[in-house]
Amino acid sequence: MWPLLLVAAGTYFHVNNPERVYSAAWVEMRASRWSQAIDKFDQAYAGRKTKAKKEEALFWSAKAREQAHLDAQALSRYGELTSQFQGYWLPESLFTQAALAQKLGDTAQATALRERLVREFPNDRWAQKI
Repeated sequence: MWPLLLVAAGTYFHVNNPERVYSAAWVEMRASRWSQAIDKFDQAYAGRKTKAKKEEALFWSAKAREQAHLDAQALSRYGELTSQFQGYWLPESLFTQAALAQKLGDTAQATALRERLVREFPNDRWAQKI
């Protein structure tokens, strides 16, 4: 009985490993299967433990939504990232979030996001694109 239980537990943890799921999300992303990529990036985001890893998965979840032309959903995910994280993906997320807000007609939000980007990251390449 114990060996069977160990095999079942090992299989479960292998299948649900957030790093394996993240890699699978990239397979879907490269194949332009946006909805599958979204689901997998969201699963990786939920399972990852460190802030940097969570931020990365959330960024790509937002980017997959953007690629699928789910602009309002992408804007929401970028908003979650820019309000909760301060890591590597923040400048690009602010830039993209501003562009999506502008596209969706929220000029005030877009302006505020651009101002934040320039204020917090004046020398970043994303700030220079404004």
